[in-house]
Amino acid sequence: MKLLELITERVSRSHPVIIVDVQPTYRSVGSDSIVVELMNFLNAQTGPVLAYYNGAGEGLTEDNEYDVQSYFLTNGLGDDQITKIQFIEKTYGFFRAWMDQEVDSGIIINLLREMNRQRVNDSRDLDPNSNIFNQFDYEPWMKDDPIYFPDINIAQLKSMSGALLCGGGQHECLKEIQLLMSVYNIRYKLAQDFIYG
Repeated sequence: MKLLELITERVSRSHPVIIVDVQPTYRSVGSDSIVVELMNFLNAQTGPVLAYYNGAGEGLTEDNEYDVQSYFLTNGLGDDQITKIQFIEKTYGFFRAWMDQEVDSGIIINLLREMNRQRVNDSRDLDPNSNIFNQFDYEPWMKDDPIYFPDINIAQLKSMSGALLCGGGQHECLKEIQLLMSVYNIRYKLAQDFIYG
């Protein structure tokens, strides 16, 4: 093994990893296509790992933390590694209303930054005189279908700066986490081999 390959392997093994929606409910939409290789990868990881999942609390899936852990173990994660992963149930669809209407990612990020600056959680609570509304066409449906900050620990996310980001769906929940990280300038690198949807 060449020195550069050895250094790269050591760095990637110690990288933080953020996993989004690799869980039983999403088997049929692509989670099964990456889970075995992802578990093999995680078995060699020494850095911190966060695994976000859509849980029963939101009423969208029947998955709970035990179900997601079992899914990981059944697909090859070592018993010693499961205790090193922090499993976090997340809210669903916090930016999707605008994403699904194909609002530009830059507009969403800028609006969220303004929301953060004004310390509001919901786009409907922004000061209507804010200059942010001059930067794009604010359409009536946006008032009825707002975007909002999810209940995700931002300090914890910041501690994962430089993380390998993976999971799915590529243009859905995974994209929401990407946007959230971009709002706070949290660096990440997409682990393309472990992305579905």
